Amino acid sequence: MKTLDYQNLNVSTLLKNEREKRFLTFEDVGAGVGVSASYIFRIEKGMVTPSQKVVSQLIKYFGLETKDLSKYPQETVKRETSPSKETSGGI
Repeated sequence: MKTLDYQNLNVSTLLKNEREKRFLTFEDVGAGVGVSASYIFRIEKGMVTPSQKVVSQLIKYFGLETKDLSKYPQETVKRETSPSKETSGGI
């Protein structure tokens, strides 16, 4: 069995899409996974990073398979670069 790379999984998007697709509340998901509704809210909003255990519980709760998870790749964050002192504000 292939090990899932949780670091490359966008859990916030997965949670939001799967929860809304099933018309579930934060309370519903929290009760099904065994965590508080506020914790589910904070995961979905990207305020906290859940443990691998919680991610596994979410995947199981939603009945997802490894192939389903490919829809939720972690987004790469591009860092903004500030202009160098040589090019900013000079004539």
